[in-house]
Parts: sequence; C-alpha cells; structure tokens
Amino acid sequence: MGFYEGALGFMSADRPNDVEAPMIDGPAEIETLVLYGEDDHLHRAADYTLRMEIGCTNIVGPFTIPRSGHFVQFERADIFNRTLQVWCRDLLG
Repeated sequence: MGFYEGALGFMSADRPNDVEAPMIDGPAEIETLVLYGEDDHLHRAADYTLRMEIGCTNIVGPFTIPRSGHFVQFERADIFNRTLQVWCRDLLG
C-alpha cells in the first residue's frame, strides 16, 4: 500500500510515519475473494495468483475479469459491484 499512499499524496514529508506498518502474522485464514483484471500490467497473472494462494489459505477464485486492468473496481464497476452484492448477500439483509 505504500506505493499508493505516496503516489496519491496520503503521506507527506512533514509526517512520514503516518502509515502503520503492515500486519503480517502468517497467511490469512479468512475466506478471501480474489479478482484479477485480465489486462493488469502491474501484476502478472501467474505470480499474482500464486502469491494469493500463499498469502490466503482459503481463497475463492481467482476470477479473471475481462476488459479490466489493475483497478477492477473502477474499470468494471458493473461486475465488481454485482460480485460484492452476491459475496455479501448475508450482510445485506
């Protein structure tokens, strides 16, 4: 996240330590939905999915989203939002 925080201006030279250190305590055991944009040029599909399998022991997916790059939630909001509605159905009452 540090890249995004710096690139988007969340950090400043006046307050360089505003961001908490990442909490890394082994793989996440919670069920984790993995979406991947087929045109993502920041992460290669093979590397990304392998890292997700290592970092999350209970993954659902990965699902590749067509005609989308790194920011699936913006580029294919139609698919992303519908997926969240289904994924969080029990929370929506």
